[in-house]
Amino acid sequence: MMSEFEQFHPSLRKETIDTIKEFGFIKPTEVQKVVIPAFLNRKDVIVQSQTGSGKTLSFLIPLFEIIKREREIIEKKEVYGIIISPTRELAHQIYDITKVFCKHFNMTIGLLTGGIDISKLEEEMKKGANIIVGTAGRIEEVITNKLFELEWNNVEVLILDEGDKMIEMGFSQSITHIICHLPKQRRTGLFSATMPKELNKFIIAGCRNPYKIQISNDTLTPISLANEYCIIPYEIKIQTLIRILKDSKDKKIVIFVLTCDQVNYIYNIIKILHQEEGYLKEKEIFSIHGKVKQINRDKVIKKFEESLEAILICTDILARGMDFNNINYIIQYDPPQDPKTYIHRVGRTARMGSIGHSLIFLSPLEKSFILLMEKKNVKIIEKKIERDKEEEKYYFNKIREICCKNRTLFKKSQNAFVSFCKGYGEHQCKYIFAIKKLIYNEVAKGMCLVKMPKIQEIKKLNIKYDEEINIEENEIPFADERLEKQRQERGKKRKEKGI
Repeated sequence: MMSEFEQFHPSLRKETIDTIKEFGFIKPTEVQKVVIPAFLNRKDVIVQSQTGSGKTLSFLIPLFEIIKREREIIEKKEVYGIIISPTRELAHQIYDITKVFCKHFNMTIGLLTGGIDISKLEEEMKKGANIIVGTAGRIEEVITNKLFELEWNNVEVLILDEGDKMIEMGFSQSITHIICHLPKQRRTGLFSATMPKELNKFIIAGCRNPYKIQISNDTLTPISLANEYCIIPYEIKIQTLIRILKDSKDKKIVIFVLTCDQVNYIYNIIKILHQEEGYLKEKEIFSIHGKVKQINRDKVIKKFEESLEAILICTDILARGMDFNNINYIIQYDPPQDPKTYIHRVGRTARMGSIGHSLIFLSPLEKSFILLMEKKNVKIIEKKIERDKEEEKYYFNKIREICCKNRTLFKKSQNAFVSFCKGYGEHQCKYIFAIKKLIYNEVAKGMCLVKMPKIQEIKKLNIKYDEEINIEENEIPFADERLEKQRQERGKKRKEKGI
């Protein structure tokens, strides 16, 4: 049976159809139906569409079609297409998809991102790179310093993916520099979930009479997404998360939290409780944040993608563009610092028309966030969660008991509290997330702290934590046998010296 892709006008090449078939796609999405013909008809395109709408194929198909149409002979050192992404993770994912196209079109590909040693890149680039996928900073460095003997004068297509995110991350100048080094006679595609005014700089610098495409729905989130919020007091936050995870069978879940230290703490809590109680059954548990080395991030992402049922706890480093398979549930444990990020977080589920579920935790003082999102045309309905006070008390005591027996986890809890308080003060919507209104005692309870951190910033707040346990950090053993042995030896020496 002929797929709808084979009915496009202008018609697509056999190599393109073969690639699409390898991916298993039969029917184009709405954004693909509009963007691909426009791009193929020699138009620069500015595209605004929901996350998860199929935009990656929307630019990859025209990119390869245009290059093949313009270039009969492919030289391995000549760059014909550039795809710029805001993050390494998204660049890696686009790279993996683009490699399949390159295989069918007999072209070479290069990945240029930070976190990869220049000497390693140099070795890779000896194979050639007709298509470059990467981040703005590294691509700018390579072009400006004329590294790897690549020829940039024959670029046919430039793609700027997640344009709004690149603006947010401060890549405007890098992209302007890149554009200045490229031939003017090329096609440019700018893709973005939102269209802030700052994007006009890219449009003026990089596009000629662009064709503007807005794939709009009544809301900014997919219709197949169940978009919910629940009002949860800070003091029972982690217990509520555990309860939801226990009830979420046969699901692949992403949990967004505010800071790297919170990722480390919550990941370890959930993992230890699961090891003791087995309440997650066969689910694997993963974590990722910006302080994790790139090579380790890539391993985690690959394992999570391959898992049928899993939990991934992360910061907003994964809120944009990453296209994971079969994410059923997004839990926003903490609201994002930038309200625009909400759209991108929930965009990890309900992709390409699939069913998805999103739930954001808000405290009673943060409920006006829902009104803000409604003004932005994002509809979120309330989900009532019945409290189980016995279970809440059990997990509060259980987690504190674990922290009193595990100094590493105790430290992680302290770091999580400090980082959260700092991160909360950096919310853009300070009238909703007002640091002056934050009830630190409740936040500490919600993290099941053993005691308040003894650092100057916290001492200044003069917080009275009414659940504090009378125990010092140096009294808490390490769960790791090697570290505990070292601790005991140090204690023995101190005792001998009469300290």
